Amino acid sequence: MKRYFLLIGVFIHLSTFLVDAQSVDSILNRYNAKVSNGDIENWQKIKTAIIISEGGYSQSGYDNTPDFNPKISRISKHYWEWPDKSLLELYEDSVVVSRYYTIRGKHIFFLGNMPPVDPSPPDAENYGFGFDPMFIEFIRKKSKTITWRGIKNFDTGDCHAIEFKTKSKTWIVYFNVDTFLVDYFGGDSPDESLMLTRVEDYQPVDNFLIAMKHTSMRNGNIFTWQLYREIKLNASIDPKIFEYNQHR
Repeated sequence: MKRYFLLIGVFIHLSTFLVDAQSVDSILNRYNAKVSNGDIENWQKIKTAIIISEGGYSQSGYDNTPDFNPKISRISKHYWEWPDKSLLELYEDSVVVSRYYTIRGKHIFFLGNMPPVDPSPPDAENYGFGFDPMFIEFIRKKSKTITWRGIKNFDTGDCHAIEFKTKSKTWIVYFNVDTFLVDYFGGDSPDESLMLTRVEDYQPVDNFLIAMKHTSMRNGNIFTWQLYREIKLNASIDPKIFEYNQHR
């Protein structure tokens, strides 16, 4: 009799696992269909991109002593060339004040006249860069396990919580149960348990659906935000732009 109940328990456990796995695949496939014009591989057709955005950051917001004024912002210009080149320029009064290069996995940061630094920790896992669907597909392929963690309620409505566990990090992505679009990103480490990034204002861009605004919060306090103002896909980019240069 004990063996009989044990077999029933194993069957129920396996059935639950299969339902969860099927649910995860279904959720991700429906998301990809909406943002990728029916096929996630369409993102691979994007070879370059130039994005002009407006954003702001507050250390006090991150430290939970908020005096963050969302009207204070800076303009940035982001150049991408897939699969492994990126340059982020930050402007202040129309003058470049910093440059952040990501070239074939190497990170170089220039700030004013300071010597260049590599801001990434030595044991950092090399995450891909790009738009949200590219990033989700990247961590999907890197993940050791992908698990449905139930339904979580936000101001945007109920969301499926999908956990992606890679070698060094755990990500939780929240997909709206009605639209199947991403509403929030979150982490699952002690430092990030109360950190969320809200994703919103989806707009069509060249047959893709792209979230134009990202707002990151810690303990409910906004500490950074970014709003895409202009996106050019498959734009012409001078290769020299990805050569390290502090005073280009």
